[in-house]
Amino acid sequence: MFEVPVQAAIGGQVVARADLKAYRKDVTAKLYGGDRTRRMKLLKKQAKGKKRMKDQGKVQLGADVFLEVLKQ
Repeated sequence: MFEVPVQAAIGGQVVARADLKAYRKDVTAKLYGGDRTRRMKLLKKQAKGKKRMKDQGKVQLGADVFLEVLKQ
């Protein structure tokens, strides 16, 4: 669903970093030939859904709220 950062650290210092992209379903697998506008419509619909999921996945919490959650 989300990009995941992967870091290689030696002694607490980051020496390499890469972002692993989220898995993407092939929504165009069932389309054979024909009009390319249908393909573009499906890809745009998928991108819109991924953007919505990414926006919902970013949550800002205050330090006090975070500590309360950890205590429970």
